[in-house]
Amino acid sequence: MKFSIDFSLLFPLAFCLSFLPLLNAADANATAKLIEKACKDAEYKDLCIQSLQADEASKDSDLRGLVLLAIRLAGANGSDTLDYIKKIQNDTSESEPAIDQCLNECWEHYLSAVEQLDDSIAALLAEASNDVKTWVEAAIIDAESCEDALKEYPGKQSVILERSTIFRRLCSNALAINKVWAKAN
Repeated sequence: MKFSIDFSLLFPLAFCLSFLPLLNAADANATAKLIEKACKDAEYKDLCIQSLQADEASKDSDLRGLVLLAIRLAGANGSDTLDYIKKIQNDTSESEPAIDQCLNECWEHYLSAVEQLDDSIAALLAEASNDVKTWVEAAIIDAESCEDALKEYPGKQSVILERSTIFRRLCSNALAINKVWAKAN
């Protein structure tokens, strides 16, 4: 049995495949433009753009999807901060009671903040942009309450303050994207 290739059939296939990089570039350009639009009014615009572009989920997202992604990024940061606070609590079992109390308060504030971000996702899925705003703002207030308590106790807690700053910025970006999405609807 002799095997032969009809090259005249391969040319159209090769021609079509040669345009795939251009299509991928067009998709990447459209995603970049959408992210730029979503982050245009964000106070922390660079963080907004970088954090969204770094996540693969942004490539298939519309504005609402970018709000969801921004909230999830903030929630992941909040959860990591919760874990860090718990680690410090376990590592400082012999510390003074005031620091233990402060860490407990911080842990409770962050637990509440993460739950509020979960509530904001539910509001987003119900297309209730005002409720998204309310829940994300409440999460920011919880982070600020933790920060206020920590400022009296420098040391290991300064890392929590740094994490909290990033958390608040991610939440702020989610609010900015939510505002753009709400205006578009």
